[in-house]
Amino acid sequence: MISCLIFLARVDFFFLSNNILTADAVAEVLARRGIVYAPDFVANAGGLISVGAELSGTSREDALEAAEGIEGALARVLEIAEADGLNPLAAARRLAEGRLGGVPVRPARLAG
Repeated sequence: MISCLIFLARVDFFFLSNNILTADAVAEVLARRGIVYAPDFVANAGGLISVGAELSGTSREDALEAAEGIEGALARVLEIAEADGLNPLAAARRLAEGRLGGVPVRPARLAG
């Protein structure tokens, strides 16, 4: 998980991989610093697509085709963020809530 590391980083480029933020406020800090953050539930959607395909008997080809949509979904998130002055996490949640018929998307709470 990412927390204090973000506040200490003094770099022009920072790449996060397979991590969730420890607090929503970190997404805002990243955005203010010009660091593009791909929300974990968008970037990691391929894993869910793969599991869903296995459970439903969907072909590998169809699963890969569905996973190709992740790039477009992330592009849409970044477009919303820029157009509406949001950080990518807030934009991704807005997009997800719209797709879920207005059901609020809440951050996961990790045990421990």
